[in-house]
Parts: sequence; structure tokens; C-alpha cells
Amino acid sequence: MDESDARERGYSFTGIYSRWREDVAVGAEKIKKQGYKTAIIPSKASGYERSAGVGKGMVLGYSVYAERRYFTDKKRVELVERLKAIPAKKARAYEEYQKLIETIHLEAIDLQKRIVELGG
Repeated sequence: MDESDARERGYSFTGIYSRWREDVAVGAEKIKKQGYKTAIIPSKASGYERSAGVGKGMVLGYSVYAERRYFTDKKRVELVERLKAIPAKKARAYEEYQKLIETIHLEAIDLQKRIVELGG
């Protein structure tokens, strides 16, 4: 399977890349253990690399591709984590709001005292 075959089957690049197949196999295995299908795709030399002396079709590294469900589940988990953080975020914002209100209140009291001192 090459990159175009993987994309036709609904697979996308996971961000795991290495020059060594054994390294990407470890990453692919972690994803497989989570219950997703993966594919290890060899990255062949492009025109730029060939102009630098690399042979045509020579494999320069390997990438891990995973089925689309892997990415939607990963995004769902990320969104759930962000949602769980909202109550704490609200509490911090409310605390900061209370401090700001108190600061403004103290400033108003100070200004009133100064006006009274000036005979107003």
C-alpha cells in the first residue's frame, strides 16, 4: 500500500514518521492496541531528493497512517477534556472578577474620603 491507496481507504497521516521501520512499528502498534487499523507507508524519494543524489524510488523513511475513526475519537477526547476544564476556568474567572470588584470598591471609598478631606 502506498500513500494514495491509504488515502482512498480513508486513512490519514498520524504524525508518526521515522527513517527506521522498527520505530514507526512501535507507534503503529500503540494505535492498534487502541483498536484502530493502521498502515505503515514507505516514503519514497521525491524529485528534490533525487536531484541531491538519492536514487529514484529509494525509501527514505516510513509513516504511520490510521483510519479516520482514530482522528475523530482523538478529537472527541480532546474536546471532552476541554469541557471538563470549564468549571475550574469559570471559578478562576469569578475569583478574578470578585477581586476586581473589590479593588474598584476600595478605590471608590478612597476617592470619597479624599473629596471629604478637600471639603467637598
